[in-house]
Amino acid sequence: MELHTDDVAAQTNAGDRLQQCRDGFLESLAVQGYSPATIDVYSRLVRAQCSELTARGLDIETQEAAVAATLSELAPKGSAAKTRALWESAARRFVRYLCDLGILDRSVPKVVPEPDDLRRLRVAYENWLRHQRGLSDETVKNNLQIFNAFMRFRFADKAIQPDRITPADLVAFLVPERTDRGTCPDRTKASRLRNLLRFLHWSGRVPRALVETVSRTARHHLTTPRAHLEPAEVQRLLDAVQGDSALARRNYAILLLTGRLGLRAREVVAIRLEDIRWRLGEILIRGKGNRHDPMPLPVDVGEALVDYIRHGMNRNPFAICLQRFFTDHLTTGLRASAHTIASYRDTFRLLLNYASGQLGRTPTDLTFEDLDANLVGRFLGFVETVRGNSVRSRNTRLSAIRSFFKYVATHEPQLVHHCHRVLSIPAKRYERTTVTYLDQPEMAALVAAPDSSTWFGRRDRTLLVVALQTGLRVSELINLSRGDIVLGAGAYVRCMGKGRKERATPLRKDSVDALRSWLTERPGNDGDPVFTSIRGGRLSRDAVERIVGKYTALATEVCPSLKDKRVTPHVLRHAAAMTLLQSGVDCAVIALWLGHESVETTQIYLHADLQLKEKAMDQTKPVGVPSGRYHPPDEVMAFLQAL
Repeated sequence: MELHTDDVAAQTNAGDRLQQCRDGFLESLAVQGYSPATIDVYSRLVRAQCSELTARGLDIETQEAAVAATLSELAPKGSAAKTRALWESAARRFVRYLCDLGILDRSVPKVVPEPDDLRRLRVAYENWLRHQRGLSDETVKNNLQIFNAFMRFRFADKAIQPDRITPADLVAFLVPERTDRGTCPDRTKASRLRNLLRFLHWSGRVPRALVETVSRTARHHLTTPRAHLEPAEVQRLLDAVQGDSALARRNYAILLLTGRLGLRAREVVAIRLEDIRWRLGEILIRGKGNRHDPMPLPVDVGEALVDYIRHGMNRNPFAICLQRFFTDHLTTGLRASAHTIASYRDTFRLLLNYASGQLGRTPTDLTFEDLDANLVGRFLGFVETVRGNSVRSRNTRLSAIRSFFKYVATHEPQLVHHCHRVLSIPAKRYERTTVTYLDQPEMAALVAAPDSSTWFGRRDRTLLVVALQTGLRVSELINLSRGDIVLGAGAYVRCMGKGRKERATPLRKDSVDALRSWLTERPGNDGDPVFTSIRGGRLSRDAVERIVGKYTALATEVCPSLKDKRVTPHVLRHAAAMTLLQSGVDCAVIALWLGHESVETTQIYLHADLQLKEKAMDQTKPVGVPSGRYHPPDEVMAFLQAL
């Protein structure tokens, strides 16, 4: 069929514009640090996608969902799963890039709430897989994918009724309409479906044992030999990677491990230095199913490993100690929180970049001799002056560095004197200002700011009420689950605070009413978050900070005193503490309420409480001196202002 001249011209213009967008997309990948090989793969895929869009005459100035759906339909059928995944990944990234440019209208997907019975069933199934079966995270994830697919296939938008599942449903789900590898269904799909059926029968949701209706899948296509390499081909491959560089020695050892021992890629990656038992000539393999099996260490493999360890492996004591400090000491030994590890990571990222710039070496070439007390001192000055961080941030960086050198001193005795010089660097003194908090009118104005006619306004009001009454930290607020809230007689909220200390905080009647109303409006399971985002997930720290800032600006119109205060989520915690202190609660009780490690931490609120100081001064005032604060008369005020 011949195209009209105008249609041909329109397609040509659309194709040229897509070509320009493709070039810009590839440039953005390069800016983001993608390797040339990855960019080349995306270039070929996006070129094919642009050709298909042009051939279909689809106008790219349309809705995001239409372009994304078209590209999904164009995914190569019958190809390997990896090829289809690459196609879909390239399509998603390209569509996102077009949206960022404003070429596509970003369509906002309608969030359909998941049925409660399906959510509860999934949580129960996941717990059964983890605790009853003891499966790994990856295996649990794969089983949950089959769970979601089968539930959508069988029930769609209907109510979830597992007792209505029949053998015919299982057969229809397993047997595909078409497959390029024959009529045999996926073996792993059947295995994961049997896991689901075992759970449903074990939990009493399905009266019949339907496991036997899903027979083991025959693998007829395996009657032909798998693709493999002949010994001569393996030798040519090994000869091709041999060399004197560290990378060549490493690759040669990896290929020998896979070729001689038949190890999986994940098993090669999991090998540790202590897994090689040199005197016994054995190597411990960490395989699937958490199996640890020893295997004989062939001579050629052992020689390749020794050659790599001796000449190719980075044996820099500093690099080794730094890695073990994070992987063994912080993670396993101290079981430090993710926030602590992230803070230490950022400190050493800054330190290594600074040392690398000062000494002209790459971070992998740095040694303990390079990171002496003088360099650490200059780094702390750089953090404070060039980066503009506060003295408290400078001391936090120093604390992370000192923790590392304490670890080094106990594991590398020959470096004790070097570590002692770094550990002798003192923390810098800083000005201790009084804490900022909200008084009762300011708290009332802040709580009244959200619009209760919208669901997110009711969520935000509940969050503010709970934060101002309980004094929970931001991390504790966003991690609250429905099961942590106990309403009724003796209502309280349970949370896991800093240092993995669990505590229970009583709730006032206004907090109970707000939480009961909010939880009734947004039903869910015990493991679901209390304060959810628009997509149903947990709020982030930035989201809570934006919420507080938004309503502080609104409340300023009613309560002008808020204009002079920088209100953050932590200021709400200070407000709760000051409310308790001004109500006559003892500092020891406030420390328990807030989850402080020591009562001394709570002393900051005594310094900030002017009412307490004013009462003490009134009790010690001389006879005849009026109580209260001094307020100069108008003429004196005018004189003072004229100075």
